[in-house]
Amino acid sequence: MLAKFELDLARMKQAGTIGHAPAVATLDLSGKLPPATIWGCIDLSRWKAVRVKTGEPIPLPSA
Repeated sequence: MLAKFELDLARMKQAGTIGHAPAVATLDLSGKLPPATIWGCIDLSRWKAVRVKTGEPIPLPSA
């Protein structure tokens, strides 16, 4: 389910229908392979898709 959601987000971003800007929450540069934690949250409970450039609403696909 998560993989399908991630694929949907990628497709929507590519189509210009969603903006998503994850942020680096933690970063430790002291190690040979620096670990990082990325924070990106999307709440789908009141999801409304719009074109990023115009703000025009886009109907969500039916399941």
